[in-house]
Amino acid sequence: MKAQYNQVGKYIITAKCETPLHIGSAVGDKSEVLTHPVENVPFIQATSLAGVFRDYYQCTYEESHPEKIFGGSQKNQQEDQQKEQQEELTGSKIRFSDGAFLKPKELVMELRPRVKINSQTGTVAAEKVEGTDQQSGQKFEIEYVAAGAKFQFTVYLYDNGEEDRNFKMCLANIWQSNIQFGGQKSNGCGYISIEKVLYKKFDLTKEEDRNKWFQEDCLEYKDILEDNEYKDILKGDEYKAIQAKISKNFSYDIKITAKTDGELLVKGIAVTDLSDNAPDAMNIQNGAGEYIIPASSLKGAIRNRMEMIAAYKGIEKKIIDSIFGKAPNLRKDEEGTKGIISFHDTVIGKQEDNDNAANRIRIQIDKFTGGVKNSALFNERYASGDLTMNIRINQNKEYADAACGLLVLALRDMANGQVTVGSGYSIGKGFIDIKEIQITDKDHKICTISFANKKIEGEDILNTCFNALKEEIKK
Repeated sequence: MKAQYNQVGKYIITAKCETPLHIGSAVGDKSEVLTHPVENVPFIQATSLAGVFRDYYQCTYEESHPEKIFGGSQKNQQEDQQKEQQEELTGSKIRFSDGAFLKPKELVMELRPRVKINSQTGTVAAEKVEGTDQQSGQKFEIEYVAAGAKFQFTVYLYDNGEEDRNFKMCLANIWQSNIQFGGQKSNGCGYISIEKVLYKKFDLTKEEDRNKWFQEDCLEYKDILEDNEYKDILKGDEYKAIQAKISKNFSYDIKITAKTDGELLVKGIAVTDLSDNAPDAMNIQNGAGEYIIPASSLKGAIRNRMEMIAAYKGIEKKIIDSIFGKAPNLRKDEEGTKGIISFHDTVIGKQEDNDNAANRIRIQIDKFTGGVKNSALFNERYASGDLTMNIRINQNKEYADAACGLLVLALRDMANGQVTVGSGYSIGKGFIDIKEIQITDKDHKICTISFANKKIEGEDILNTCFNALKEEIKK
């Protein structure tokens, strides 16, 4: 019997979450992260890791290439008169382990509240509960593994001749933030950095390597670190040469320099301060304790404004769906689509300043009597300070330019005080004072819009985007 492979390459990858990570659970509430059925700690399924790498191969190489590596079905024509096609299964040449978080008991988890926005009113949406006259709000929570968490997984590449280089190119694309893991990608989740990749090659035509291969599963990681045959490929010249050739894969990278105009409140799901001075509500914080505008909140505010502008200009709704993605509709048997825009969490000011901010005392008024409601005294703690917002539009030949044009119009309205973030609009909260918008295109040309100096540099990029938007208006 002929051997299916003579060589095995083993990669032990240590990675760090640069942004929050959400791997959805298959049971219970869909907002929960996946936990190990035995150890009851978060983990990343091997299928999720394999799916990310396979998607990269499908987007990068010819159609048949992923099947050669990940397995699948290969159609062979029969030589009979009917020329029927018969499927022959091909085995996978790559195998992934589950991703295990290092120090799982010390993981910091985040639970963030979310709401669905009504595109017509700009307020929280409500839908009628089927079979009743009741209205159901659209508030829900999403659980994340906080940024900074480290995890480890192993990849086995069988008969890894030319595929070794392809695999290293995939790692380099992860390093350049071209690949994301898990869900909530449009909210900036799933970006990781590769910290270490230990690699060892086994030549199974040699008895010594075969014996080592059989004993490999019994080794602990500390034993592997002491094995001189394992090399960190990130330090190798070949990987560094590959890394130098990989660039960020985007159409437009938008950086907005701003500060809060007054104060801002994006309410967290719980108040972590349990002292006597604890507020009834405070701004949401990330795992590091920084006060943030969650990517989902910024995306919701910007999307609502872009939808309003598109409706006013007569732009088809499918453009918005192409930009932000579309959830599947099971009732109409419609598949979901992935968007081309992604937002990131935005840190507000300095953590120490916001920690020491004074509580604002408020009351509720009875609209019938004009007096204070009974037991309606409450206080809130707001956040303020400088902030930098980051938005990326991924490569898309059809809508990337128009998407950037529509986004700039929405950001212009935010700079003019027509778009707010978070709660408290009626009492002057949530306004953003935008100083500058910097747009970098795929050719690394830069357009700078300075609201402070009322000056625009690099107008060619804006002209390209607005011309593409005009073409969509004409359709």
